[in-house]
Amino acid sequence: MILRLITPQRIFSLDFLRALAIILVLVCHLISRVYEKENFLAYYFGTLGVEIFFVLSGFLIGSIIIKIFNEEKTFKPRQIKKFWIRRWFRTLPNYYLVLLISIAIYSIYRGEFLLNNLSNFTYFLFIQNLITPSLSFFSVSWSLAVEEWFYLLFPITLFIFSKFIRDKYKTLLFSTGFFILFVIISKIIVAISFNNLDFSNFQYLMPLRLDSIAIGIFIAIINYYKSNILNENRIKFFIFGATLFFGSSLYYFLFILTNNYGFFAKVFFFDILSISIAFLFPLISTFKKFKNKFLANSIIYLSLISYSVYLIHLIIILVIIQLPLNAFFKITTATLLILIVSYIQYHFFEKPMTSLREKFSRSLKNNIKIN
Repeated sequence: MILRLITPQRIFSLDFLRALAIILVLVCHLISRVYEKENFLAYYFGTLGVEIFFVLSGFLIGSIIIKIFNEEKTFKPRQIKKFWIRRWFRTLPNYYLVLLISIAIYSIYRGEFLLNNLSNFTYFLFIQNLITPSLSFFSVSWSLAVEEWFYLLFPITLFIFSKFIRDKYKTLLFSTGFFILFVIISKIIVAISFNNLDFSNFQYLMPLRLDSIAIGIFIAIINYYKSNILNENRIKFFIFGATLFFGSSLYYFLFILTNNYGFFAKVFFFDILSISIAFLFPLISTFKKFKNKFLANSIIYLSLISYSVYLIHLIIILVIIQLPLNAFFKITTATLLILIVSYIQYHFFEKPMTSLREKFSRSLKNNIKIN
């Protein structure tokens, strides 16, 4: 099963990070849902897993955008359209499939059709966490809303800046910097205007989390244009990132989880955590494929199905915890079922849908040439 999925073009270090992120999220939700009580360590694992996903997503998307941005002398709307089409073929079909499954399962579980509540239609537009972090179902979708809106807004920001700045490197830097600064200023305004607002709003509200992905974009820009800086200083960057990560993690446990957070935590905590993760990238990127083939292939396999795992795992956990099993067997059964269903979902739906973008892109390119 594993070997059939592996392609030689994959970068193992990035697969390692993606696999690590999904493991952290799984551990968080398995423990919290099965034991039905707060576990601060597990909760932080989930927070950290999503943050790794955000920075990694920014790095990968940044690499793609940079490539598209440098294809021609000027950045054109059709290049943005090309980027959107490729992203949407990659993310939307799987998302909407699981969204519909979630609506069906949760409707049965709660004994009422969820779409009778008009607010649940917000999930179809990725605005379910636009003004409130409270999600009635499919709670993992909050991070997907952040990603989809980033995919939509950042290329537009880059296009606008490209009209005023000719140098591509500077255009990318200024666009990313502006994007991060705009979100931080928005957080400052919200934190001052609504000083009693709970920390969860700053963790889960879509408009206040876009900067974490932009930090990944920044690392991608430096990696593309100034790779020598990252290569020559990767040990120093790693030490700095590890120190920052340890400090921010300690702050999280001592202050945020004990509800002793303030203005600084609301505005800057997730940026600092994302920056600490980003500074680990240069050294982690040097990781070579493990000599143990089973372990290496398992990591690549988990990376490949990670999107399907992320989308489907809470639904499976919801079903399994209803069974008359002890905690160990619930966790074991849920984990195995998540991996099996995610493999089927990836192989028979996600992968074919992603492949369609190549045919669509070729068709679009031919139409452009004809026109």
